[in-house]
Amino acid sequence: MNTNKDVFLKIVDMHSNANGNLVVFDYEKDLEKVIKRSFLIHCVEKATRGKHAHKKLTQFLVCVSGICNVICDDGFSKKEITLDSPNKVLKVPNQIWAEQHYIVKNTGLLVMCDDIFNEEDYIRDYEDFKD
Repeated sequence: MNTNKDVFLKIVDMHSNANGNLVVFDYEKDLEKVIKRSFLIHCVEKATRGKHAHKKLTQFLVCVSGICNVICDDGFSKKEITLDSPNKVLKVPNQIWAEQHYIVKNTGLLVMCDDIFNEEDYIRDYEDFKD
């Protein structure tokens, strides 16, 4: 079973010049996973999302704009990580309860997953998660 010790923040290279910033994700090198699904969440107002864990799936979170605080909970301890730059990649392994708090308007969060969507993989009730 994973714990908060398995949750980690990785800083990937950001290449900047007068025209902007370029952040590249070499999935197998940087994330050590094959990415099979990704999606983008854009919250126009402050919001809280997530509030679930996965049985098998691992997620990688990148805040592409704004600020997102992520609370990771392994059932024994909680860990809060602030994502505020597109070159910060947060690994949330399976068996970790995660909540995302969108701190400023128009925050965008890119989520990359190592598997396709499967409703059976979700743990949506916190009490079930703790059991």
